[in-house]
Amino acid sequence: ALQLLTIIVDSVRNEGDKWKRLSRQIVDVLLVHLQSHAVIGPSKGQALLDIYSTQLTVFDVVSAVALRPIDPFVIAFRALANRNDINRQAMNRWLVNMNVILRCLVQNSTEDAILARWNDASSSSNGTRDETFSAALLRILHDVILRLLMNTRQSRGQIDMTLVSLTSDYIYLIIHIIDNGN
Repeated sequence: ALQLLTIIVDSVRNEGDKWKRLSRQIVDVLLVHLQSHAVIGPSKGQALLDIYSTQLTVFDVVSAVALRPIDPFVIAFRALANRNDINRQAMNRWLVNMNVILRCLVQNSTEDAILARWNDASSSSNGTRDETFSAALLRILHDVILRLLMNTRQSRGQIDMTLVSLTSDYIYLIIHIIDNGN
């Protein structure tokens, strides 16, 4: 389904208004879907990585206009970052969603814009952690690495390579943020 969406959006790229309108609709639906902690299709191994790649491609072919304002992305990222109910089976899906949203933020916004929106969302949110963007990024990294180590220990040394791959993408995004920071 995501590959079909990618083809459709890419085919109307030359039709300016239609492309922007369709892009906005797709982004709105995908953001709700990502925030709901779900992944379209199977959630195991290579199939999950294929879905992850396809989701990234969808966000690459939509109009940049559909990716602004960044408020919905910040809100979705905060909502996912504040989840406490991530179990072992759901960790990979959760990290896919976090990576997709964080990548959209990093590619389509400045650091100042992200921080301003993060602070705005912090002041208006009830019942969520009041932490800085950098603290949230590091807490997520801590939680993911801790889960990776626990999973490896529980499975007697077998490493979840899907989680390793997704974690490396997350670390890459953090490094990108640090390298491009003021």
